[in-house]
Amino acid sequence: MYIIITNPIVKKIYFILVCCTLIAACKNPQRERLKELQDAANTWNIYNTCIAVVHTSMFLDQDHWREQLPGFCEYNISKMDSFANFNFQNDTLGRFAKAYVARVKNYLYYLEILKQSNDQTAEALQKASSAMDSLMKYAVSRYALNRFTPLREASYNKAMERKQYRNYKGSEQATALKETDWRAAAAIIKHAAESSIQPNQKAVAWLDYADLYENNRISFKDGEDSIALHIYQELAFGKDYHLYKFEAWRRWRCIYQLSNYGPARDAFIYNKFYDSMRFIAMNIVSNRLEEEPMDSLAINQYLLFATHGPILRYGAITIGNQVLAEYSDLFNYVPLANRSATAEEEEDKNTEESSKAKKSPAKKPTTKKKKHHS
Repeated sequence: MYIIITNPIVKKIYFILVCCTLIAACKNPQRERLKELQDAANTWNIYNTCIAVVHTSMFLDQDHWREQLPGFCEYNISKMDSFANFNFQNDTLGRFAKAYVARVKNYLYYLEILKQSNDQTAEALQKASSAMDSLMKYAVSRYALNRFTPLREASYNKAMERKQYRNYKGSEQATALKETDWRAAAAIIKHAAESSIQPNQKAVAWLDYADLYENNRISFKDGEDSIALHIYQELAFGKDYHLYKFEAWRRWRCIYQLSNYGPARDAFIYNKFYDSMRFIAMNIVSNRLEEEPMDSLAINQYLLFATHGPILRYGAITIGNQVLAEYSDLFNYVPLANRSATAEEEEDKNTEESSKAKKSPAKKPTTKKKKHHS
């Protein structure tokens, strides 16, 4: 039996209903699951911020810095309040996240009022730690990579190997020159990067070029100390998508911290700025996922961005903040604060000889004490 619709208004309503039904039927479940990636990003943003705040509060809770503690607490209490506006698709995750934020806020409140830690702040910190454990246990189980893609770690690592894109002209010659004349190697790689049109090949060439400079920092000439930083910045935040956004951002963050604030335990750590730049790079990956929801490598890169921790003051490295640990993982050159006496003596000797040649006294660097709103 067929129903013939003659009324034009009814026809229009029927057509709209049919279209909506077809759209719902064609809805991509992968795209729907990817919406949860934003929940994951928000979760780790809260986690990273709170961890950095707690670490900095422990540092400021010392006689030398205690005068800054109330202002630090007031600033970060307002930051905790801003997290209340985060919208989570997953209600359970939202409850865990906001409970953790409330506990950290309570800890900061006690610290601000009492101006130093005592039994009350210690208890508040313990409750915050417990809330953090609950949040992360749920988040890790909820946002495991296999929820979004069947890609495994070994497969991802293989797909990310640079050598498959290192087929640019002159790559073998550049590799042979790296140990004997690294600047000549850099010139070859730069030419290849500038002439390449394939996004991943171009990104690998520029990464190779920047890494070569950073790994040879000890022999820099005037004006060369910012070359790698600018390359990583363009790779991380440029509008074109490629597989190495996350790797470029990590390198940019390390060098930016060391160049501008240093590796010292009491150095200013600009985690707020680093995270704002993190989300700029993540947005480019997110745009890729809008176009290609099934792109497993892009999904993995997004989650790497979302879950990578802030620069902390305390950790495995005991002579400075933890940017040294990440820098040592990424580059061959070892920063001054973490090098052997022999290496320092050799650099002092080179510096002294260079100063004599120029016949000009070295200027002492000046530093200013900055507020620790990291």
